[in-house]
Amino acid sequence: MESPQGGSERDKPPDSSSSTSPVSVVSSFWKEFDLEEEKSALDEQGLRIAENQENSQKNRRKLAESTREEVDNLTKRAKFGENSFLNIYQQLYEAPDPYPALASIGEQDLKLSELESKNKKMKVELEEFRTEATHLKNQQATIRKLGRAQSAIGATGLDTIPLLDSLSLVEVPWFMSLILLVSLERMEEKIKEIVDIKQRSLAEENQKALDAIKERERLLQDQLRREQESVSNMKRLHERAQSQLFELRAQSEKSNSLVNMELHEIETTLSSEREQHIIEIKNLNALINEKEAAIDEMKRELQARPTEKMVDDLRKNEVPLHFDSLSPQGLAHYAVPVGLILLMAIFLAVIIQLRLKIGRLPPVGKEMSKMESLLLDKNRKMEHELTQYKVKLSEKTSLLDTAESKRAELTEKVAEQQKLIQKLEEDILKGYNSKDQKGSLFDDWDLSEARSELSEEIRQLKEKVGQLTVELEKTKADNVKLYGKIRYVQYYNHEKVVSRGSKKHGEDLESGSMSDVESKYKKIYEDDTRKVFALETGKGSEVQRVGFQRQDHTQQWTISSGEQV
Repeated sequence: MESPQGGSERDKPPDSSSSTSPVSVVSSFWKEFDLEEEKSALDEQGLRIAENQENSQKNRRKLAESTREEVDNLTKRAKFGENSFLNIYQQLYEAPDPYPALASIGEQDLKLSELESKNKKMKVELEEFRTEATHLKNQQATIRKLGRAQSAIGATGLDTIPLLDSLSLVEVPWFMSLILLVSLERMEEKIKEIVDIKQRSLAEENQKALDAIKERERLLQDQLRREQESVSNMKRLHERAQSQLFELRAQSEKSNSLVNMELHEIETTLSSEREQHIIEIKNLNALINEKEAAIDEMKRELQARPTEKMVDDLRKNEVPLHFDSLSPQGLAHYAVPVGLILLMAIFLAVIIQLRLKIGRLPPVGKEMSKMESLLLDKNRKMEHELTQYKVKLSEKTSLLDTAESKRAELTEKVAEQQKLIQKLEEDILKGYNSKDQKGSLFDDWDLSEARSELSEEIRQLKEKVGQLTVELEKTKADNVKLYGKIRYVQYYNHEKVVSRGSKKHGEDLESGSMSDVESKYKKIYEDDTRKVFALETGKGSEVQRVGFQRQDHTQQWTISSGEQV
């Protein structure tokens, strides 16, 4: 909130009173700061840092040379471990998950055990139905035998209506038994028709059920084929995503290796250039020290040199010398100035040589400024080179930043691909799970539907068996009644025949009438009579008592009707 206000204040034109105070503050700060001393301290620190860097570089080289073999071995081991891990990872990544198959196998085993138990129950029920069917077939055989007997009786060609008047008392019971046999045959035909109709309806229902099951199976096969196609498509997409992932990983590894190589090259070049700069700085420092020593010597020599006043005094005191006329004492008197002159000449020659080495002959007071200018030029050159190296370093850092950005983009792409692969794997797993769930749901639905159909069929069969058993009981009761009547008629005929003396005819009747069916119903009749006697003593149920009372009533009615006839 304060920055725009500061910017607006900066945009305003500065006042005269406000412009003086910052300048005084800045000048006082830099006066107290003492930049020259700080520069010298920073130069010393820079030299120390350069020496420390050189020592550390040497130590690094020694350490790298001493540990190169071990580093190579470690890199080889790391590469071997990475390659082995990638191979194992790729194999495990491409391998299918066995858990859904094992789970489906377990579920199928449970379903198979349930179906086996149901199959056993159905087999037991089928055996029961077969036994009942055999009983029904036996009953049908007895009915056929009775039909044959009826047809044999009907083959005589007797007409019932005109014969009723012409029959004697002996032949009336026989004729009544014949009528009963005809009615029994008609009942058997009706029962056969009913059984045939029911068998046809059962066959039609079974055919319809089979058609529905086949249609359901076809639909399930189509659905299974579609699901398999979708699973194969998902597998293809998964394989493509895996190949793209491996390609992206390879590209990222290549880009990382290239970036690392470039960084290593940049580091090596920078380290070599730094070493060269350090060497140049050392050489320059040595040259500066040499120049400073030479300047100190020149200062000492210049201090020892005579001044202009001394030269003028010598010129004023100059006397022409005649060495030939001088005595040894005079020569000794003038020896000191001559030595001084020789020394001055030698000093001037040395100064000339030094100035020739430097380049040009400046005045004595300007030699320090010349050295400072040379050092400043050298410093400018070094700063220019340093700026060039900084520019190169900035370019390399920009390249490194671009490489890092590319690397970040590639890592983002790899992360997106991994997310996509994970999503595809989750979708595949969901597809497998949904397929298993659908399969289990369809199986449960099919099993429930089949169970309901089977229960309905079993119920219908039980109803039909109950109806047939009721009809069978009725037919048995009717047959027992008929046997009782036939026995009574035979007994009555036997009595009449014995009384008349025709024993042979009675034997023929008994021999002709005895058969397996008669023996069966004879046994049933005797059992019923025993039950009647037992009921009379207080044993048995009320239903059986009523039935046997009806049988007794029918027998009494037949006996009374026979006596009346």
